[in-house]
Amino acid sequence: MGRAVETVEDVVAQMKLLLTAVPPRPSFGEVEAAKLAIRDEESSLSAKLDELFSEPCPPAVPPRVFRALQEMHESVIRTQSEVRRKSHAFVLQLEERHRIFDDLLRRAESALALALAPAPASKFAAPSPPSSLVAAASPLRRSSSGGPLSTIANERARPLQALLDPPSPPRPPPPAPATVAARPRYEPEAGGLLARTQQEGRSLFERGAKIEPVEPKTSAEPALAPSSGAADEELLGARWPPNLLSILETAEKDGQQPEALDFSNGGYTWIPESIGMLVNLTSLDLSGNMLSALPESIGLLTHLTSLDVEANLLKSLPESLGLLTCLQTLNIEKNSIEELPWTIGKCTALVELRADFNQLKALPEAVGQLRSLRILSVHLNCLKTLPTTMASLTSLTELYVHFNQLDTLPESICSLTSLQKLDASSNFSDFRSLPPSIGNLQGLRDLDLSFNHLSVLPDSFAQLTNLRRLKLDGNPWRSPPLEVVAEGQQAVLEYMAKWKERDLEEKAKES
Repeated sequence: MGRAVETVEDVVAQMKLLLTAVPPRPSFGEVEAAKLAIRDEESSLSAKLDELFSEPCPPAVPPRVFRALQEMHESVIRTQSEVRRKSHAFVLQLEERHRIFDDLLRRAESALALALAPAPASKFAAPSPPSSLVAAASPLRRSSSGGPLSTIANERARPLQALLDPPSPPRPPPPAPATVAARPRYEPEAGGLLARTQQEGRSLFERGAKIEPVEPKTSAEPALAPSSGAADEELLGARWPPNLLSILETAEKDGQQPEALDFSNGGYTWIPESIGMLVNLTSLDLSGNMLSALPESIGLLTHLTSLDVEANLLKSLPESLGLLTCLQTLNIEKNSIEELPWTIGKCTALVELRADFNQLKALPEAVGQLRSLRILSVHLNCLKTLPTTMASLTSLTELYVHFNQLDTLPESICSLTSLQKLDASSNFSDFRSLPPSIGNLQGLRDLDLSFNHLSVLPDSFAQLTNLRRLKLDGNPWRSPPLEVVAEGQQAVLEYMAKWKERDLEEKAKES
């Protein structure tokens, strides 16, 4: 198991070492592609074997000899199939290994939380945790591909046996020492941390987007004392970054504020409204958690340039997001968001918006106000149309709308002369036509229209002379014919150019 471990510090050191030794986790797309490839290979194998064994035995060949020949063919077919499946199977095996590793990390996290938990507080008192414990708590982040966060805290060395011994069985009423330790409490005195945050929130909302502030509920902040109420039970079950309180207290007392916070991959379920007082933040990473909502006070972080909430449980975003006028990068991938707030149009500094793997049914018209936007990625959603206001996205260079339910692209999109990469693939039978003036996108270098239901390319397609990569496979093409499509992009462009010339000649004769 490596060198001997005797203290928590030894365990932490070995965990960090092991994390660096794990091969990178495949992305969601790679895993899904591997599953699809294996299913296709299995179908292909079944079809080939059916065809093989459906062949009748020639009259002049003894059945046993013919059967031996078929078995040899079968062996070759299966071997070739296994070779083709091998790389895809490795991706799935690697994903499964990472799942096992995630489970081990969660178990280690639970053991560490129990071992490092301070003694339970008095029933009627709720003091803050020791400053040494809060200050020592720090996130141990895994690779960007995902996985849990192990919160490893406390500089005091403890025997390894403390981590290995199981906790004593709880007595009714069941105590929750780990949860209490994860939710340090403080009292929001008049004029203190919470009160000031609420006051600043009301003021900024009234001055900014004219959005009515959401009054914080009592249960949304750490409880002052234990209670038997349902709201308190929900509160005590929540998990939030253990060192956030220390950061907030330092900001309140000394005015020292961080510019970046990374609380990724921690399994956290709640972020307090009081995070809104950290007004100097420029980068906030909350990805890889279990957040079901973001606090309205996030709109107070007006210097924020990067916000990452990828891979959470979000179903919506607060309208106060529109107050983040300095925001340049917003990543909301891998949630369950059904719509973007209309205030997104006020984030006029936004350069990159990634909203893949959600449940978006439409994009708000306000998206057209994001004139600085260069990358818009909304693949794997439920989009049926794109807003016509996208014509105003004059800085857009990359657009990803694959794996949706689009039936076409709006004509207005053809005015995006800065667009260099467009992926509208895999909208399948819904996607049946292209806008006639798609040839106006003369800056396009990469165009993917594969796996749709397109049959005809517009005449203007011949104007896309800067294309370096063109994918048209998986469509029932008539013009250009399938044999031309199979020859590649140069053949397609030449065919469309000749087609356009013939069309012009015929029109000239008619006139």
